[in-house]
Amino acid sequence: MPSSPASFLPQGSVWDAEFRPPKAQYLVDPDISPEEQLRGTVKYEQIQPPSDNTDSIPVPIEIKDRRWSNMALKLDPRPLKRQLYQRKRITRAVQSKWSMTRKEILNMTERKVVQRSANLSTSTKKLMLLARQVAGKTLEEAEAQMRFSKKRYALSLRLLLEQVRNRAVIESGMGLGTDLPKGQEKHIVLKDGRKHKVKNETGLYLDQAWVEKGQHMKDVEFRAKGKVNRILHRQSRVVLQLKEEKTRIREHNEREAKRAQRKPWTQLPDRPVTFQHQHCLW
Repeated sequence: MPSSPASFLPQGSVWDAEFRPPKAQYLVDPDISPEEQLRGTVKYEQIQPPSDNTDSIPVPIEIKDRRWSNMALKLDPRPLKRQLYQRKRITRAVQSKWSMTRKEILNMTERKVVQRSANLSTSTKKLMLLARQVAGKTLEEAEAQMRFSKKRYALSLRLLLEQVRNRAVIESGMGLGTDLPKGQEKHIVLKDGRKHKVKNETGLYLDQAWVEKGQHMKDVEFRAKGKVNRILHRQSRVVLQLKEEKTRIREHNEREAKRAQRKPWTQLPDRPVTFQHQHCLW
């Protein structure tokens, strides 16, 4: 009897000769629920290995013929934990009367992609100059800046821009809209006060770009009299957050609505002045 069913499950096919020896395999009974598997009350059924005939080639199991008890060890390794988490989330939703927070609504209506670069052998101070150069610009403008930049790691950042663009288009379906008709472009004002014309609401732009510390490698420097100094070869990486132009349009509309609700400024409040004395009262 095996110690755990996970150590005797096949991977990829019924009989995977690369990972499993050609001997009797033990599979979990499909009639047993994942809860019973977790408690340890699991029944096993022995399946004979294939014959030594070389003509019999292992055939992978079709998706419809796969056993849930075998896949549950990977897809649902802790069913009781999952049920408790789902119960907790439903309880919170009922307590809040199924109302969604502003952050949850924005995550459902707007899309974004975050991409981190590999560890670069440079300081955060030097890499921050490139990050500030592309932050807030459209993807085309950022690529143009990196194409003509003379910095050492401008090429790495340019390749990172291409990678995050491919991820946004393929994984999230961003940037697939069409341009607005001529004369119907939207004119907005950005956070820093610059005017911007939006030709495509699904256009991609870099919302944020920041730098964080990466891994560091340790080295030694041998000195006189048998002394040794420790050297740290530091690395850093840049992180890009890509969003669509509809996000900037929403932020512009919110700023304009807040400015319209603002009351007129007055130097002093309109109220009677009382308790005036010529001298201090202490």
